[in-house]
Amino acid sequence: MFEELAQLLGDGASAGTINEAAKAEIVLLSLPWSQVPALKDVTDWNSKTVIDATKAERRIKAMMS
Repeated sequence: MFEELAQLLGDGASAGTINEAAKAEIVLLSLPWSQVPALKDVTDWNSKTVIDATKAERRIKAMMS
């Protein structure tokens, strides 16, 4: 599934594991907010360009209530 999306994005885009992504200079995060703390010790995020598309579902639901 993610490999197909990466192909649609074109040259330079790829899908991989968390550890593979952590080695890249540019990382797109798209996961539930509750899972973000699990990434803390994966790499030194200070040296990365991070595109943050995390899903803050609880916040959105609370705002819509």
